[in-house]
Amino acid sequence: MEKKDWRALRAEYPVFRYRSFDMSTEGTVTTLVWRFAVDGLCEFAPTVSIDTGATPRVNPVSDERARHMALLMGMVEAVSYFKATLSPEIVVEAGSLTEAEQSFFRSLWFDGLGEYFYINGIDLTREDYITLRCETAPPRNPESYSSGAVENLIPVGGGKDSIVALETLQPVHNDNLCMQYNRNIYPQNQAALDSIHVAGYPTSSIINFNLTLDPLMLQLNQMG
Repeated sequence: MEKKDWRALRAEYPVFRYRSFDMSTEGTVTTLVWRFAVDGLCEFAPTVSIDTGATPRVNPVSDERARHMALLMGMVEAVSYFKATLSPEIVVEAGSLTEAEQSFFRSLWFDGLGEYFYINGIDLTREDYITLRCETAPPRNPESYSSGAVENLIPVGGGKDSIVALETLQPVHNDNLCMQYNRNIYPQNQAALDSIHVAGYPTSSIINFNLTLDPLMLQLNQMG
């Protein structure tokens, strides 16, 4: 099938929606389900299960701080699905973002997609790229979301950046936990696991984020 031009996709599918999310817990595992939609095309529902193991939870899933963190995680995950159509308008229905958070995600979705822009010949400017708006009231002052937790959560992908982070935070080794991000379409990241163990962290210090991609997104990618 012939690949559609990105300009045609933006014109045909002008709105991408972050509709909602759900959180639940069972044992040591917290599960999040995000719901995204492209008007006139489809809906997506990726999931992630977070196994905290022996690490105690600071906030229950009903807590406002936990829910706001889940909202922000969904904004990171949404970009993988937004790329299917490059819709010029992003509507967040799942919750509210502060002005600072909106600015951060507009930058993340632009500056973080350099390779995607290059491969697809996309020449949009920052100003013409997207608009982002929330359909609910602004959230509380972000300072009120402080949980009191003192641990550092180090994302470890097995590359040089995560190794530098592990070494930089060695002076506070006992205050660190490691995050390993696993996707269902890839085998276990052995390089990440080796990096964590070489840095002196036991398996009990690893928080596993196990992501299940929506198969429809993979299907759309194959169709071009």
